[in-house]
This record gives sequence, C-alpha cells and structure tokens, in this order.
Amino acid sequence: MHSQIFWNEILFLQSIKVSAVYLKMMSEVWGVQIQSIVEIGVFKGRTSRLFRTLFPDAFLYLIDPWELYDEYLSVEAGPISKIPGDYENAYREVKEAFELDQKVKILRKTSMEALADVPDGIDLVYIDGNHSYFNVKQDIEHWFPKVRPMGMMSGHDYDALSFPEVIQAVDEIFPENVVIGEDYTWLKQKT
Repeated sequence: MHSQIFWNEILFLQSIKVSAVYLKMMSEVWGVQIQSIVEIGVFKGRTSRLFRTLFPDAFLYLIDPWELYDEYLSVEAGPISKIPGDYENAYREVKEAFELDQKVKILRKTSMEALADVPDGIDLVYIDGNHSYFNVKQDIEHWFPKVRPMGMMSGHDYDALSFPEVIQAVDEIFPENVVIGEDYTWLKQKT
C-alpha cells in the first residue's frame, strides 16, 4: 500500500543530504511506488539500512562480492578499502543486520554474476560499486533492462573531481533527462 506523504515531509527529506533519502523524496514526487530495490555495492550496508527504513515494504537485493579483486584496486574504481579483511568484516556485518529480514536477499557476487538471481520489473536499481567507466557503463547497460517502466535507475558519486568516469558513463548512456541531486546522486526514470 502506498503511503501518503505531505509536502512538509518532502521538504524535511530534502534537508537530509544522503542518496537514499533523496531517492525516497524523488519516488514520492514522481509517484513511483517502490516495492523492490537492487543495491549494487553494499559494503557495510549503510545505504541498505536506510533503504529498509525509508521503504519498509520493499524487497531488497543486496549485491556485492565483498572481496578485493585486481580490477577494483585501480584509482578509477574507487576501492572503499585496500585491506582484504575489511570486506569479510563488512559482509558479516550486513549478514547480521539483515539475518531476520525475510525481504532481503544478499548476493555475494559481482553485479554481472547476480543478474540471473534478480527478476525483471525492479522498481529501483542503485549503483555504487566499482566506479570505473567500464564497470559503471556495464552496470547501467545490463541492469536498466531489469527496471520496470516508470521505475528508477540511480547511482552514487556523480562527482567530477573524484569520479569523472562515473559522469562519463552516465552521460554517455543517458544524454538527456538525468536528474542530479543530493550526495552526488544521479537518477533516471525509465519511460
């Protein structure tokens, strides 16, 4: 059931400067009911927890290999850590946080490996994994077809200073109608 939100609540949400909150606000403004979310790049699950709070009825697909691999070590990829043990600890933290949640599927895989485990018709796909041009482009090209009509695809780090390759990939695939919002978030509605 879609809850009614009032403009004062939207204005409050706008004051919180993180991607998940911005996406909640935009889903309300656009009238997009979010019942399923794919998050690519989870690490410790900070955004995942916010998604659970903001979209309590949504099914969450949390996708991350939780391992340090050669391709992820490049500056462009933007590795969150270069310490292998950090990934195992982060995975355990996410498993513990969601172990009792029947509406969460944790996929310890790359985004390409996880494609077959996620049904079509997803309401929101959020990309925040490997930030290299190749990987962002690949994620968009393969995951956008899984978004339902009027659903939303989004990602983090649309930041010219730190992640110019994210901008390059997004702008190349979506030359029009991409909304840039809080916390370097990019957003495209599938029409």
